[in-house]
Amino acid sequence: MSNWLTIETRGGEPIATRGITITPFTRTLTVRFPGRKGGLIWNRPQSILVTGASGEEEIIPIRDITRYVQWTLYAAAALSAALFWLFRPKSMRDRT
Repeated sequence: MSNWLTIETRGGEPIATRGITITPFTRTLTVRFPGRKGGLIWNRPQSILVTGASGEEEIIPIRDITRYVQWTLYAAAALSAALFWLFRPKSMRDRT
């Protein structure tokens, strides 16, 4: 990877309760613009590590439903715009 784009997975603070320990993980995408201050950071949930009292571990992936819904809406908007452009009325076609 280059210096301007970084993707990494980070663990959060472990939480212990009722004999189990839960550790959240997040995936971070960092974009830094060369020669400029600042950049973009995008965090999204990745998974949870559950450690039982006897030491067994289970990784539970997190589905980011909000992200799926957003991409579905973006695709629907792009498809609607493309269909409108293809099937626009003849009076609008004559202007271009």
